[in-house]
Amino acid sequence: MPSNTIETGDIILVTGITGYVGSHVADQLLAAGFKVRGAVRNKQRAQWLKDVFDEKYEPGKLSLVSVVDMHLAGALSHAIEGKRVTGNLGCCPLTRQVSLVLFMPQQ
Repeated sequence: MPSNTIETGDIILVTGITGYVGSHVADQLLAAGFKVRGAVRNKQRAQWLKDVFDEKYEPGKLSLVSVVDMHLAGALSHAIEGKRVTGNLGCCPLTRQVSLVLFMPQQ
């Protein structure tokens, strides 16, 4: 039976990862032992962040996925593919809110 809890080693999708709030959230998740998948508009322009976290933690803990337009239906579908992506942390600096959505892991 699948678990609906987030466990150390699970992948958490963080939207807004290149922003102030999102990057700090990702940093805390990585420090706690989670893997992070960061949704970015342009992977090349966000490579600096991956380099920083690869050096601080270890390569492979952070991956980036390109999501060009978050407003399109199904924009995050490919970002949450994989049976170990268990949640999405959406970081919005304008409202100073962080939202968490949990996904049931696929078997």
